[in-house]
Amino acid sequence: MAPMFAALMLAASSYAFAQQATDEALPDRLPLMQTTIVEYRWSFLVPEWVIEPRTVSTRVYAPALHTQRIDFALPEWTSERRKIARVAEFTCKYSDLMLPNECRTTWRDVYIDVPVPVLRHDSFDVDVPQWSWQYVATTIDVARLVWKEQTLIVSLPAVALANGTR
Repeated sequence: MAPMFAALMLAASSYAFAQQATDEALPDRLPLMQTTIVEYRWSFLVPEWVIEPRTVSTRVYAPALHTQRIDFALPEWTSERRKIARVAEFTCKYSDLMLPNECRTTWRDVYIDVPVPVLRHDSFDVDVPQWSWQYVATTIDVARLVWKEQTLIVSLPAVALANGTR
């Protein structure tokens, strides 16, 4: 700012000296210098994205899951101990067969493990879809381009000659 002020002072004083050289009468006072601010304004359109929520509802064919129990029977083989016969077992007190010997007869049962078919009952749960018409609503964000006016203001200092004298 100081070089601009010095240049203006030099111009004003050189005007006064130039008037003196022509032998004309000098004004009684020099014009006064005054600082001011000059504003420059520019207006232009700027693009801007605006997000607008929109609710969309529609009718759709959609499944609803329901639990259903399924019972079933499976054949299974188990073993069962069964008596199939009786066997006589002879025992004697002395191993030589001399008389008098005490011998005895004992009847023993004979068993066998027999495979037997058995039905085992079991069940499991399964989700079964049941289709029906349903209303579904959702919110969608929609982007839209909007032009907005923006103003740019630039303020610059300036020096001007003052009107009138003191």
